[in-house]
Amino acid sequence: MAAHDSLTGLWNRSSILEFLEDELDKSRRERSSIGVIMVDVDHFKRINDTFGHAVGDQVLNRISSCLKTNTRRYNKIGRYGGDEMVVVLPDCQKSHVEKIAERLRLSIDRQHFKTERSALRATISCGGASSETFHHPTLRQLLQASDKALYEAKAGPECHRHVQAGQARKRKITA
Repeated sequence: MAAHDSLTGLWNRSSILEFLEDELDKSRRERSSIGVIMVDVDHFKRINDTFGHAVGDQVLNRISSCLKTNTRRYNKIGRYGGDEMVVVLPDCQKSHVEKIAERLRLSIDRQHFKTERSALRATISCGGASSETFHHPTLRQLLQASDKALYEAKAGPECHRHVQAGQARKRKITA
């Protein structure tokens, strides 16, 4: 079975979850922390519906590339499903998870995608969690906590995103 997602080149879901479990075991042994960031492309369905699936695929590829460029080489990024990705941050404290999430968000916010009709700005929302907030963290707890933080980021008062040429508001990051 392939370990990478065929569209984005990121680790596939089963591979990223296996890596997260291994890193979580390692963090327990070494008494270190591990961070997880869930990333979701804002209004991705609207991108596909407005610009077509080929453009949607280009957006996913560009976002994947930016995520890889803006993380440490020993971090792992996987496609969790659809337009959601998971970033695994070994040896990363909670305060750094939030900074990394913001850096990732800003790196995507600066991207411009050219389409046949107009320029497109895609944005992401991030939710982060750290193992240091749990007594005996499990993979499920970390994923649920980061998913909850992602949900809160998307539901927050600054949640408006516009998928149109040259306009996007900043989104709060919850870690």
